[in-house]
Amino acid sequence: MKKPRALILSTLVLLLLGAYFPPARSLADGGKLVDLFVRWGEGYVRLFFKVEGTRRYSASPAGRDKLVVAFPEASASPKAVERAAHLKGVALESGESSKSGIRSVVLLPGTLRELRSRWLGKDGILMMEVYWTPAARPFSHKNDSSLTLAALRFGPEPHYTRLVMAFSGKPSWKLDHVKGGDIRVHLNSVNKGIPRRTRYGPVGLLAGITLSRGMYPGGLSLAVRGGWVRERIFWLSEGNRLVMDFYDYLEKDFHAGVLPRDFGKEGPPRAAVPARAPERAGVKPVPPDAGEPELSILAPPRAEASEVPPPAMTSKAVRTGRPYVRQRIPRPEAGGRMQARKTPIGVGHGDTGSATGGHDPSGVKSKKPARPNPALPAGASAEEVQLHGEILKARDLGDVDRAVSLIDRFVARFPSSPLVEKLLFMKGDLYFSALQRGRKELLRQVVSSYQKAAARFKQSARVPEAYIRMARANRLAGDIYAALGYVNVVIERFPKGPYTPRALVERAWIHMMRRAVDTASEDFMLVLREYPESPSAEEAKLGIARYFYEKGMYLEAEKRLEALEKADPRIGEKNPYYFYLKANTLLYLKRYAEARTCYYKALNLGIRAEADDMLLSHIGDTYLQQKRKEEAKKLFEFVASEFPESEGAKVARLRLAEMSSKVDGFRKLYEENRDKPIGQIAVLKIADAYYRQGQYRKAMQSLLPLVTSPVGSQIRTAAKALFSKAASREIARHYEHEEDQALVDLFQRHRDLLRTEISPGTRLKIALSLSRLGRYEEAVAHFGAVEPLELVPAERGPCFLGLARAYLALGTPEKAASILEKNLSRAPDPKQRIRMMLLLAETYRETDMHEKALALYGRLARHKRLLSGGQKAEVYFYTGKILNRLGRYEEARGFLNRAIALWEKGKEGKERFPLALEALAAGYYKEKKYGRAASVLEEAFESGLKPGAAGYWDLKYRLAKAYISMGRADRAESVLVEISEEGPPELQARVQMTLGAIRLEKALGNLSGWKDRREG
Repeated sequence: MKKPRALILSTLVLLLLGAYFPPARSLADGGKLVDLFVRWGEGYVRLFFKVEGTRRYSASPAGRDKLVVAFPEASASPKAVERAAHLKGVALESGESSKSGIRSVVLLPGTLRELRSRWLGKDGILMMEVYWTPAARPFSHKNDSSLTLAALRFGPEPHYTRLVMAFSGKPSWKLDHVKGGDIRVHLNSVNKGIPRRTRYGPVGLLAGITLSRGMYPGGLSLAVRGGWVRERIFWLSEGNRLVMDFYDYLEKDFHAGVLPRDFGKEGPPRAAVPARAPERAGVKPVPPDAGEPELSILAPPRAEASEVPPPAMTSKAVRTGRPYVRQRIPRPEAGGRMQARKTPIGVGHGDTGSATGGHDPSGVKSKKPARPNPALPAGASAEEVQLHGEILKARDLGDVDRAVSLIDRFVARFPSSPLVEKLLFMKGDLYFSALQRGRKELLRQVVSSYQKAAARFKQSARVPEAYIRMARANRLAGDIYAALGYVNVVIERFPKGPYTPRALVERAWIHMMRRAVDTASEDFMLVLREYPESPSAEEAKLGIARYFYEKGMYLEAEKRLEALEKADPRIGEKNPYYFYLKANTLLYLKRYAEARTCYYKALNLGIRAEADDMLLSHIGDTYLQQKRKEEAKKLFEFVASEFPESEGAKVARLRLAEMSSKVDGFRKLYEENRDKPIGQIAVLKIADAYYRQGQYRKAMQSLLPLVTSPVGSQIRTAAKALFSKAASREIARHYEHEEDQALVDLFQRHRDLLRTEISPGTRLKIALSLSRLGRYEEAVAHFGAVEPLELVPAERGPCFLGLARAYLALGTPEKAASILEKNLSRAPDPKQRIRMMLLLAETYRETDMHEKALALYGRLARHKRLLSGGQKAEVYFYTGKILNRLGRYEEARGFLNRAIALWEKGKEGKERFPLALEALAAGYYKEKKYGRAASVLEEAFESGLKPGAAGYWDLKYRLAKAYISMGRADRAESVLVEISEEGPPELQARVQMTLGAIRLEKALGNLSGWKDRREG
């Protein structure tokens, strides 16, 4: 089902959502450290380096309490030198003090514990966060050449990849960012344990990992796929492990504190920076600087389009002055107040309570926040009151890191204070609020903070709320299964409390996120049925409207939305997602003017389901659908210019290209802009045109330059998605024509590109083709990567059957039986279940489980209306064979005769019915009814059974054995002679022995006196 964006690649053209890195230049080309700055915090320090002309730098610990950050291709500007002279705890070395480039030496109050680094946007600002510990032991400075690399492990996750190196002790290390975005970790003291395998990957975000001895013994060379944007490195004493995490995204907002207003600009620093390094052991404390210069917050790239300042801005923050697109919204009645949620429903729903314990639940801040007036417990000391006030102040200013640090200090200083319970839950609220604003990397802190608070105060009334927020945090971060776990805890542990409807609504949105819309609707309906007066009932009604929208029932969705607005005219003010959902619904109903009005309302509320750029692009689409190309063009041009690196801008550029040219125009656009984003979009458009024409190979060939080149991660993702779709269609075509070898060759040729991108149905086709080619072990591996519940119902039966047949071919029928037994009820098609039961019965026979096989054939016989003629004959035949083995010969003959009758009628059966005759004769033979056995076999040959038929010679041999048992040696001899002259070689040896015994018996009978001796 199409989504409301009439955008072919709206979710695929995030071209430059991280930093865009220009090519690195040498020192001679002008690489320069323009400016630097330091912000000291509780247990950490933030370093900022403004760099031009190079992205190469290195970082390494030196001694017990130093960190060296070097820019080998850069020189220092006069401003950077002057700034460094006034910074506390930082020294800048160049010229004679450094072999090449610039070195910044940071003196830490303790031992380096963790290092984080990332480039901020395209401004050329390198930010580092350095954490220390007061422990006297050094972090990693043991120059012991006997250290061993014990293990190398990887942990790929959705948004980051972890590399873990285990050693025999603590090594010294150096992190070096070289040209091209590669990262090298130099472990100078590790000379042992380098494994034979020196190349790994790709693993997650790491395109390749190479271990080399070379200039740096024990060094590692890491190439990060798609360009890295963020990383961290830390040491775990337990297990002697050095851990590195690589992330593929940047935070939407950046709460780094403040920078000088003149940071990175020309001219000398305006004043001494009010940065104070913490006290170090044995060092006299540095007195605070006098005076405080003007400061500016390093904030998101643009301000929110709302009537109130963004939450993270202080009174000294400066608005960007960008133009805004607004449409007048009716004001609430006198005395009323707009109650906008922190985050829109369906994207990250706002709480009905405070996000941080003291904020207005509307999420809309006044220009001058009210002074907190907490109800402090009686007898609180002056220090408690002061520290508590500082916490609330930091919280209200949006400084999460400082507020959390102050909370930790309060809990350590006053562990028995009655305020501890409130503050521990507030700590989780602070992290949760920041995560809602886009800082998804704080998920671990959110969960950890709430878990610790809930464990310490198990009876607290805040515990259910904490679990609901842990669920929402995991959902916003993309971990829907963890989210389900937390929300289910609330439903199970607090079934009668007021939190149950909220938990049910949250669980419903989680199901909606995982596309389980029917399951989501059940929870929404449960809330409406059991808790109709709950504040969550309105949200549940909005969820039901979303359900109809997802089902494509747009008229019903629109009807539900209208009913909501009639019941509460201010619902859109309280929850802008209402306007967004209504706009999308109206867009599908082709009521473009009304949809445009709703998009404008969602845009103006400031807190909404999508960013400004995408909402404006949707508005442009409404104009385009109405053939008002001039208005659409102006709006798309506005988005492209005002939000140049946003998703909406990419969509706008695509729309502009579509309005001006066809495929030939895109090809020309690509030729003129090969290394620019618009050229890459043109390639995507060309490939999409081939895809829509059914020329899937051409689409794949067009995309190869993008999917195999180090372009931005998002455009590469877009290309890979379209490439995998085209490959899936080509694989399906090969499968339908039974071109198994061509199918497998196609997959193997593009294995690295397709192995994580193809759909479960496509992987199933690969597995089935490998099985048909007899490559069963490879087939089993591909079957194992398929989740049956993700397949369409018609594919589940073939999946189970294919895997079971592969196990049978590999000689492991017990595994085949286990697969079929577990999944027999999961095949929705009755005919597929019949085939699975037949194969399961076969596995029982091969493992000598005859009673089980007989019972299963009995079940099949009772459902004979679902069986084809061949399947009935198979059931009767094997039932007869098993009954023969069990000595129930009379019953066996009844089933075998039915199989013979069915097989004689069909073309395929004529080749198989000799097997039934043989089984029928075998039953008589075991009963020692040799004459009847011979009669059955004679009848088979008289009915036209020819030497070319399957089992012909085996039946002949069986006939000869019956004759011998009857005492008709003469007739047996003639049959055996025929077999010895014309039969297969593998049977002739047995025939010759039997024939020799008959002739010997005859010769002995002719000897004089032999007959008398036998009779005597």
